[in-house]
Amino acid sequence: MANETPNTSATTDKLTEHLKSDDFFAVIKYPTATFSLTGVLAGSEPGQFTLAGNLTIRGITKPIEIPVTASQAGDTLMVNGKAVVDRSLYGVKFGSTSFFKELADNVIIDNEFKLEFSLQAERLAETKTTATTTATTTTE
Repeated sequence: MANETPNTSATTDKLTEHLKSDDFFAVIKYPTATFSLTGVLAGSEPGQFTLAGNLTIRGITKPIEIPVTASQAGDTLMVNGKAVVDRSLYGVKFGSTSFFKELADNVIIDNEFKLEFSLQAERLAETKTTATTTATTTTE
């Protein structure tokens, strides 16, 4: 018995293009999604924190808290975070039961998606200025 292997590159390309379209993230009109940090809360364990901030997707901004772990090695800070985001809160309606109740029995696309990231920062020489940090993700 032999099965043809699907062209995963073509399938991935089609999926990527659909996610970039107005059905999902409308990257021509909204080329970036941004997270603006407003606060850092200490967690219950060493190295655990919660990043409080504002996430903007498709021009819609909502507050979000993202649990992260942080570690330091010399002058390098590493931060890993993971959050679950409800796309329907940001106007991503395609196939969403939040907007199309009749789809409830045939849902193949969840409203929620995982946002995972890893950041690495290097300590620079001390300066007298204060900086504001904004993390930006871009859909490619």
